[in-house]
Amino acid sequence: MTKFEFDQFIDSHKLYGFDGLIEVTPSDGMSHRAIWITALPELLPSIDGTFAGKPEMHVFYLIEKLQYVVWDIAQIDKLECLRERYLQ
Repeated sequence: MTKFEFDQFIDSHKLYGFDGLIEVTPSDGMSHRAIWITALPELLPSIDGTFAGKPEMHVFYLIEKLQYVVWDIAQIDKLECLRERYLQ
């Protein structure tokens, strides 16, 4: 998935409140019911060379596993919105 596709998904389902129930299918093909929590900004290269830059990452809470995961958008093959405003 590209950043544009991800942003379009968030826009089209109005998931700015971080409260939508979604189904995430990463590259491994296993689908997960989840809540998208937030985006983490990319890490630009550091002065001392420790960080060579990292892409924007996204934090999800996997409901069935009761755990948080962090995925790069490129690791996500498919997103489906199951319910908007699920956490109200």
